[in-house]
Amino acid sequence: MATIETLNQVNHEGRERLYPSITNPSWLVLRKRRQLFQKWFERFPQPPLCVLDVGGRIQPYRPLLPPLISHYIAVDLLDSPLVNVVARAEQLPLAGAYFDVVFCTQVLEYVPHPEKVIAEIYRVLKPQGFLLLSVPSAFPRDSDLECWRFLPEGLRHLLRTFSAVEVKAEGGSITGFFRTVNVCLNIFAKYRAIRSLFRYGIYPLMNLSGGILEKILLNLARKLRTFSHRSRSQGFYFDKPLVLFQSDDWGRAGVRDKEGFAQLRSAGVMLGEKPYDFYSLETAEDVCAVSEVLKAHRDAIGRPACVELNFVLANVDFEKSAAADFRKLETRPLSEGLPDRWKRPNLFEAYAQGIADRVFYPALHGFTHFCRPAVEACLAQDNERSTLLRTLWEAGTPYIHWRMPWVGYEYWNSEEKRDQRFLSSKVQENLIRETADAFHNFFSMHPISACAPGYRANDDTHQAWARSGIRVAQNGRSAAPSPPYVDRHGLVNVFRTIDFEPATDPSFSVENCLRMADECLLWGIPAIISMHSINLHSSIKDFRSTTLCHLEHFLSALGKKHPRLLYINDADLCDIINTGKYECEQGSTSVVVTKEISQASSFRARSEA
Repeated sequence: MATIETLNQVNHEGRERLYPSITNPSWLVLRKRRQLFQKWFERFPQPPLCVLDVGGRIQPYRPLLPPLISHYIAVDLLDSPLVNVVARAEQLPLAGAYFDVVFCTQVLEYVPHPEKVIAEIYRVLKPQGFLLLSVPSAFPRDSDLECWRFLPEGLRHLLRTFSAVEVKAEGGSITGFFRTVNVCLNIFAKYRAIRSLFRYGIYPLMNLSGGILEKILLNLARKLRTFSHRSRSQGFYFDKPLVLFQSDDWGRAGVRDKEGFAQLRSAGVMLGEKPYDFYSLETAEDVCAVSEVLKAHRDAIGRPACVELNFVLANVDFEKSAAADFRKLETRPLSEGLPDRWKRPNLFEAYAQGIADRVFYPALHGFTHFCRPAVEACLAQDNERSTLLRTLWEAGTPYIHWRMPWVGYEYWNSEEKRDQRFLSSKVQENLIRETADAFHNFFSMHPISACAPGYRANDDTHQAWARSGIRVAQNGRSAAPSPPYVDRHGLVNVFRTIDFEPATDPSFSVENCLRMADECLLWGIPAIISMHSINLHSSIKDFRSTTLCHLEHFLSALGKKHPRLLYINDADLCDIINTGKYECEQGSTSVVVTKEISQASSFRARSEA
């Protein structure tokens, strides 16, 4: 019969797991696990929380949560003073959709059917709930009861029913090596004297050496990667830190409001699975709230932070489309207002005020965002796709892209063969001319910068942009930070370097954004931050509050670390490249611009000369 542990015993084991001593063979991994969990705790929903600990015999991470908890239930196959329910993890005797957070640390390797445990955890979690899971990957087998080891792709497959999965290693290769050596020594040390020697001599030395060596190698690899990238990238570099925000999807209608959300759910569209089910349209209050945060942060010459808003210039005209029995696509430009039943009082006035205050700069995104030929082809059919599209339109929602990726993007039809997906050059040119005219009608100015919906642009797109007066082509993130360069059409190409997307990115952290900004600015590359409009919506779900809190933190930290930084937009960037000056109402300053050419490009230039 198993001996039941005392409360002091399980508390001591839990403390050693949470705050391991330097003599612990697993110190490197346990310390990293605590740091990862602490970061993930920041994403939890508002307290009070109902928490389930599967395998909760010692509950090491519970002390990090007390202010957040309303109920904490521990389930384990073995009884202890902290266990509330003795049961198998494959058959949890608990109600479904009850818990906000589930812990399951170092459990799955012991169960014959881990997929059953995951299914049970998924059942008892609330929608939008969190599972914090840890499992061994490369680790010596130290118990006859163990059944499994897990690799990242295997974990993703096991967790495929979850809407978002983030897999993080509890250390790199160096950590894994030193920890494995420690554990092997611990397993094979048979005598107490040898164990004591290892515990108080070898393990601390190995732990400290592994931690220091991994940090040194990570920093070195990061610098080498950045240096290597810069050495082969041609483009423009700047002697002052330049910061640009680019934000997509402004003016684009989504789910109308809470009433429209309920209407779609009652029609059988089970919204709520992913963040973009809550995408709606910004309100005047959203726009003003962003504006106030930006005004509070000034650059080296006193200019406020500025966000470039990439606008979709038209939406589906649902009333006219309904009159045609939803067999024809009708659109309504922003200059004529929002679609029928869409109410956003003072929204357009809020746009105009933000532009006048120089905290917003309008740019061109697209006319409809989706591919019109793809949608028109769908409307001509009577099938599951067309039924879903008409159901959405009846509720005043044009589309929800993740549910219907076949709508494609403005210049890109996903239903065509791979090499024929971009629309023809003539069709693209007509679309872009129409969109540029709609932009001028709405803003009384010509667009300077453009970003293709879904970043789906080709050489024909760039040529059409150039012919419509566009001077800057916005691109998505590249594999490594890339400097701006001028393409053969005379467009300045810029690349986003930072994804500031707390609404849609489960792994988002301000610290990562700051680190990537530092890396760009270190090498004279503009830090270009991507922040889609959904992050600032609040009509159906309040993404805005969290995003603005993160944005405030980011801007404050960035300003302190880089007091010489300049907040610019794409038009400013063009002027800096052409004149070497940055000018605005608050003043002007010179910026040294260096154009670098890769060795391969230099060789071609010499050969052709």
